[in-house]
Amino acid sequence: MNIEEAIALEEKLFKHRMDLRRKKGHDYANAENIHLNFDVMSKMCGLLNVDVRTPYGCAIYNKLLKLQRETNLLFSGKKPSNEAILDTLLDLANYNDLEIEMLIRDGVITV
Repeated sequence: MNIEEAIALEEKLFKHRMDLRRKKGHDYANAENIHLNFDVMSKMCGLLNVDVRTPYGCAIYNKLLKLQRETNLLFSGKKPSNEAILDTLLDLANYNDLEIEMLIRDGVITV
């Protein structure tokens, strides 16, 4: 690969990254506060004492993020740009299953 090819590749990847940011930004935030999801997530994690240094805390964080995305789309009336609401709900179920698996693995809960 020469320098021209490398720069052309990086320009293509940058455009793709910006397109993705627009789509995801639409789904997770609003025009007035593009960092809304970060603001909401930090408050929720603080209120719930979520410790993301643990595997379960990471699972809970991801579930909260999916809930935040869902509520942003449902209650704002926006249509999803990046993933369907059904996919968000299925992801939420998957994170719940993963958390259960880790809690069983680590002996925190039993079935």
